[in-house]
Amino acid sequence: MNFKEINQRVDKAYNSIQDNISKFKPKVAVILGTRFSNVDAICDNGVEIPYTQIERFPISTEESHKGILKVNKDIALFSGRFHYYEGYHPKEIIMPILLAKKIGIKDLIITNASGGINSQFATTDLILINDHINLMGINPLIGEHDNKLGPRFPELNSIYNNSSLIEFTRNVYKDIFGKQMKEGVYIAVAGPSFESAAEIKFFKTIGADLVGMSTVPEIIMASYLEMDTVAISYVTNMASGIQENSITLEEIQINAEKSSKDLAKLLKGIIDRIELN
Repeated sequence: MNFKEINQRVDKAYNSIQDNISKFKPKVAVILGTRFSNVDAICDNGVEIPYTQIERFPISTEESHKGILKVNKDIALFSGRFHYYEGYHPKEIIMPILLAKKIGIKDLIITNASGGINSQFATTDLILINDHINLMGINPLIGEHDNKLGPRFPELNSIYNNSSLIEFTRNVYKDIFGKQMKEGVYIAVAGPSFESAAEIKFFKTIGADLVGMSTVPEIIMASYLEMDTVAISYVTNMASGIQENSITLEEIQINAEKSSKDLAKLLKGIIDRIELN
């Protein structure tokens, strides 16, 4: 699959929703991670479009991802993302980013669930991702290049070092919760199996603080498109070898729900700050 093919799909997806969203001019796109069903209330008073009704758009196969696009005057919220382990092509994974750009959005907030590697982190913590390590074995930019979209060899440091959204997030978090937001390096793996204790030990050695199965392809694409981006992770479990008990999907989902109220406050604060600037 090349960019010509994926852009044709994005065009068809956009055309299929254009009439529904034409009265809105959102400035921010939000991609929600696992089991944050009540966070999407930050995007009320708009339209709600199931992914199944968006032409040529992928479908969320994970039960914990709703598969709904919500759009109002401020936000385009993708409640459900696509993972490599679901069998999607890397370019399908980043279709929400391309669709957001097509809508005219320049600011992007990405959220995800992660396993904590750093012993200073605890379950339900919200963590600002300040860098990443890509061990997924994929990159959405591999293949035939389209100069109209961006450079052939984009650098990624600017997405973490020159982002006004990251500064907004630090400031808003401190204003809301009265303390500095914890930060860390996110390492992305393909999944779907959870990592072994030996892998986690290796990840810690090379500088990772969090581990998950998403986000990095989206960050790479956002950087390529020169979107101002921030990624926020919520720790749903401590990683293998860090916690004694086995990791379960139930544990992840329960802790994600526990984090949802704080995440909703933070997202609303960031979006309000963007609207003022």
